[in-house]
Amino acid sequence: TVFARALATLAFSYDTRTESRDKWRKSLASWLGPDGSLDTMTEAQGDVDRVIPGNDVWTQMRALHQRATFDVTAAYVPQQAVAAQRDYGNQWPPGTSVITVRGNQSLSWDGGSQSTVRTMTIFVICQPAHSYCMVDRIPPQVIS
Repeated sequence: TVFARALATLAFSYDTRTESRDKWRKSLASWLGPDGSLDTMTEAQGDVDRVIPGNDVWTQMRALHQRATFDVTAAYVPQQAVAAQRDYGNQWPPGTSVITVRGNQSLSWDGGSQSTVRTMTIFVICQPAHSYCMVDRIPPQVIS
């Protein structure tokens, strides 16, 4: 869960005053490392693009000097993943885990602030033969 917590923190934390959208996007994309097939990499890159705001929204956020931090409150294997692992786990790459991370995102901008609960479910692969983990997928229906 350490890896999933770190990724969610990166995904929900940013500072438009000091970083560009492209830099943030590349940072998130560097966590990708699916099985290497082009289809899977394209899907995973699309997952990153769903997590971050588009260029027009980023420009508006930057004009307001918007920034966000994220504090993890929970990381767990969701019940649906337990059933999916049982039913389809043999089709997943070795070392695949499904982790849901929940936390509080604190947003601030010139003239305001708010806090919101955010949740992200991540397919993580920590293959036994390697000393690192990677993101396989961030399913769109479980980002909120």
